[in-house]
Amino acid sequence: MAKKVPGSRSLFGRFGLKTSLAIIGVLALIVFVILELTGVTHFVREEKASSGTIPSSGNSESPQTSEDKSSTVPSADSSSPSETPKQGSSATSSNGAAPITPYGNFVSNHSPNLDGVPAPSSIQSVCNTSPGASCYIEFTNSDGVVKKLTSQKTDGNGATYWYWDVAQAGFTVGFWKITVVATLNGQPATVTDAINLKVGS
Repeated sequence: MAKKVPGSRSLFGRFGLKTSLAIIGVLALIVFVILELTGVTHFVREEKASSGTIPSSGNSESPQTSEDKSSTVPSADSSSPSETPKQGSSATSSNGAAPITPYGNFVSNHSPNLDGVPAPSSIQSVCNTSPGASCYIEFTNSDGVVKKLTSQKTDGNGATYWYWDVAQAGFTVGFWKITVVATLNGQPATVTDAINLKVGS
């Protein structure tokens, strides 16, 4: 027969059932608060996005000449006007002029979903401006969080493309303002898309 070791009474035996349950409840609450504050769980507060660079496979190839990308990137949003890139003059970069104000379909889908249903989460972005200009696109939400596609140089037609995903980029549900900035000869040209990016769950 096993001997009882002095002082080895259970929590229930030491404090009584009600007190022991209260202690367990307090400990569980403390663990829950710590998990919420450290961002491990998001039961009480909504997960927030953080600013950063958007991972993308960018290049200066037109979608028509890039067959490997065309099957995985959604077609342009039919509600957005499709524009043909303007041919820029080679003199533009040598005379110190500012770039053409960026134009075109900055995102292929203005209403993506994080889970890919019903709208895909993958996006093609394009910046049309002067040939040889550097261009980037940034997205800003109401909390001031900024996500940015890395700066790329436009091709001979003045276009550059990015292929990316809102879920992989860490976007959160809500509206994101789209701003496009082109720079040439140290001079910027900026435009804001008339339609916000509306990210769904």
